[in-house]
Amino acid sequence: MSQTVRLLSKIFPPVRRLAEDHVALHKQSRDELKKLRKSYISLQERCHNLEPWQPERARLEGPAFRADSLSTSHTPGFLQDAGFIAAYQAGVDAIGEDFNWPWRVHIALWVARQALELRGDFVECGAGRGFLSAAVQQYLDWPNTSRTFWMLDTFDGLVESQISREEKAIGRKAGKEGNFYECAEAVRKVFAHRQGVRIVRGMIPDSLTEVTSEEVAFCSIDLNCAAPEIESGDFFWDRLVHGAYVLLDDYSHNGFEPQRVAWDQFAARHSLQILNLPTGQGLWRKP
Repeated sequence: MSQTVRLLSKIFPPVRRLAEDHVALHKQSRDELKKLRKSYISLQERCHNLEPWQPERARLEGPAFRADSLSTSHTPGFLQDAGFIAAYQAGVDAIGEDFNWPWRVHIALWVARQALELRGDFVECGAGRGFLSAAVQQYLDWPNTSRTFWMLDTFDGLVESQISREEKAIGRKAGKEGNFYECAEAVRKVFAHRQGVRIVRGMIPDSLTEVTSEEVAFCSIDLNCAAPEIESGDFFWDRLVHGAYVLLDDYSHNGFEPQRVAWDQFAARHSLQILNLPTGQGLWRKP
């Protein structure tokens, strides 16, 4: 059964009968079918009308959550955690707006905390304006870790030559056409004087050689394009320590299918298993 059918089956008995015996359902009267359809539409509307999470609120009124293409009835307890709240706000403050990514950031912070138990530095390929970098650094009290946090990006969007024909066909565009804008100076202004943070501007893979760390414990990859993402994975493979975490931001997002296919092929080459998260992220560890 699909997730929708499972959810409905817990609430509406007729839907359970639909899943168990669709033949019997077809024998019901037209009026009964109309009633079932109304119930289904009502639940859809309720799901779509769940109140999005607001950053200034530390709690949700009720166990419902809807944000960043994720809707669930499970209680997001992390929204009440002071450390998470401070970290998320640090990300918002760094870029001057809220991406409304609470659950994605929660996962990234959890992964970063686990990686801190390992030796090695941190890398973000596709740092953008620094939303996630700022959140992680705040959460881990970065200056006191005595490590280096590398922030890599072109800081003005995708590179035309790296976008495949398939990616272009599904709408991936470079530069301003892809809604990317020059942000290098803004990022330097926010991060350049932070202890243990190194900013590297340039196209991947060319810029990767500027990363001097020989051991990496955490790598976040969010490049919106398959080719440079896989090149990042190949480059850092030997530098990733045993058990190092690699977090893929776009792994199963709609419209990013070429990246998922490319990472699945990468995983097959290295005998890895990628954890497909409901946030659209993917997570794997270096064996």
